[in-house]
Amino acid sequence: MAIPIIIPNGVLVRLVWTLGGSTQMINVLGGQVSGAFVNSQAIANSLGTAVKSGLASSGWGAKLATTTILQNVGIRDMRTANNAEYLDQGATAAGTGTGDALPPGTSFVVSLRTAKAGPSYRGRVFLGGITEAWNIANGTADPTIGTVGVAFVTMLQTSFNAQAITLAVASRPGPQIVTQKTYTYSDGSTKTTTHTQHSRTGQVNNVTAILARNLTWDAQRRRDAPGRQSSLLSSPVALEYV
Repeated sequence: MAIPIIIPNGVLVRLVWTLGGSTQMINVLGGQVSGAFVNSQAIANSLGTAVKSGLASSGWGAKLATTTILQNVGIRDMRTANNAEYLDQGATAAGTGTGDALPPGTSFVVSLRTAKAGPSYRGRVFLGGITEAWNIANGTADPTIGTVGVAFVTMLQTSFNAQAITLAVASRPGPQIVTQKTYTYSDGSTKTTTHTQHSRTGQVNNVTAILARNLTWDAQRRRDAPGRQSSLLSSPVALEYV
């Protein structure tokens, strides 16, 4: 039986995009909130307005194909189980770049750091829908993409703050898993080993640094097939972290 997905002090914010009119791209970002935070349609609408206008003001919209469209911004409160998501109801925002889009699976990664070390405390934001103009001769992203990609995610952080949400890396809860393996040898003797993966609670850790670590294109292959979306990003339990 699946465990309830509860992240103390945590919310998840989704950016829902379409690429080329068919493929869906969803970015899921973690956020930390105080006990006084009450999720609502009004907060989702305000955050959606800020993020969609920030697409242009950050400069990121000019790097995206006109067929790359930010449809909705959604917020789900994860402090208790099974809360509804509020999706903003504002107009969509499209890229304004010139030229064809790179393949749907091609992404530029912006990294998120926290004050802690380890895989659960590092985040990655896969940004897609970029035009071919920003793929330079050696097959890497133009350096401008790194600068403006960081500016876009920094804009998201600022927009979150305005709604009393702190950009964070979210780690989902996990159950204790006990695995036993029995080895049977040719002489009939056996050996059994036991491995225990201990349970963990969900948590959020505030982002302390936003950076582009390199200019190498990354891939989200699940975006390549029409109608598909990244499984890293699609559900409220699959978080964008390393």
